Amino acid sequence: MHLTTLAFFAAVLLTEVAQNVGQMCTDVRSVYNLKKGVRLSDVQIHSFKVRGLMICVQYCLLKTGCKSINYNIGTGICELNSQSFMDSAPSNIQAAASSFVQSDIQNWPTTLAGPCVNHTCSLNSRCVTSPVPECVVSGCLRSDIPEIPYTTLNTTVSYLESPVGTVLKYICDKDFLPETWAECDATGNWTFTNCQLAVPSSCASVKQCHPNSTDGEYWMRLPKFHFYQTRIYCHDMRTGNPKEYLTLQFHNHGIYPAITNRNCGGEGKLTDNCLSHEGEVWYEKIRVDLQTMEIKQDDTTFARSSGNPPKYGSARDCYTEHHNRLVSQCGVKGEFTINLRKTGWIVSPDQKWREVGWKAAMNISYRNNGTVIYLRCGGYAGGCYPSGPLLLVPNMADIVEETSAKSIRCE
Repeated sequence: MHLTTLAFFAAVLLTEVAQNVGQMCTDVRSVYNLKKGVRLSDVQIHSFKVRGLMICVQYCLLKTGCKSINYNIGTGICELNSQSFMDSAPSNIQAAASSFVQSDIQNWPTTLAGPCVNHTCSLNSRCVTSPVPECVVSGCLRSDIPEIPYTTLNTTVSYLESPVGTVLKYICDKDFLPETWAECDATGNWTFTNCQLAVPSSCASVKQCHPNSTDGEYWMRLPKFHFYQTRIYCHDMRTGNPKEYLTLQFHNHGIYPAITNRNCGGEGKLTDNCLSHEGEVWYEKIRVDLQTMEIKQDDTTFARSSGNPPKYGSARDCYTEHHNRLVSQCGVKGEFTINLRKTGWIVSPDQKWREVGWKAAMNISYRNNGTVIYLRCGGYAGGCYPSGPLLLVPNMADIVEETSAKSIRCE
């Protein structure tokens, strides 16, 4: 280093020593690596204005993770860096105005930290020396900025740490209210609020948003299913308790046949305790619970039926006995077809069925990636029923036409 450069830095340090409270002194030889007209970029922890270079150095020593400083002699702006000059990539080393100086903290005496020397404060806190050494929260880390669902961050965050009280704005996605925010609190954590729905999540909320809404198909988002968008039919909208249904696009059909073939000895009419149990049903809509998407199997509001048909998703007959749960040679006649294509939903892959009744057996097959389920079950009399509630889950691969339901905003 040239003598004129050393003289410049010595003058800077001596001037600041005279200005700083406590007359903080240092040996110029200990900062021989002070660089003029150089600044590290994109590695700043945070910045603030101080009374001099020595104070900036002290702040770095009191801050965990601080490896170097940028200091503007003209403005007093101190930048604490998470990397040293020696460790920085060439792209992070920038030429700057002559009023800037850069220095790695390892070149400074640790005694400048006073009682906080060798402190172990966390990354988003700093050590303070008065009245006794302690760690005080200084901000929230950029690495901890929350990813709020259904939003885009609309605030530029340049530093690795944001001061307590910093507020970040987020723009909410379609179907949510315009914006939300996250704030750095006094504990050093980001607190935030989720975007609020601007579309209905039930038929009751459709009615609340638009009191004159009539029965029909509406687009909704379901909070219990990660705000999945679905088409739901609202029924009884003129009452105080509207109900939700899923409109079926294809045949959903069940039959309990009026024939028997005991021991596969030949078909005949139902007799004895099997009489009056036969029936057939075609479903156009199924009632669902939007909190769980459980199908209400007993609801036949939108079903055409005759006799005593099976419940939705179950199959039974009084055709013949089956031994050891193996379908006999003359087969089963109880049938039910679940077809959920073009609804946006599918029966949960975890759904199970169980045999019930006398000498029952079941044969269950899946088609069209599970959107169609064929139940072939029977006994004498017997069949199969869902084990527990019959639950639906979103079918992301299914495409439901946007024009097939009405969109409503609740603002």
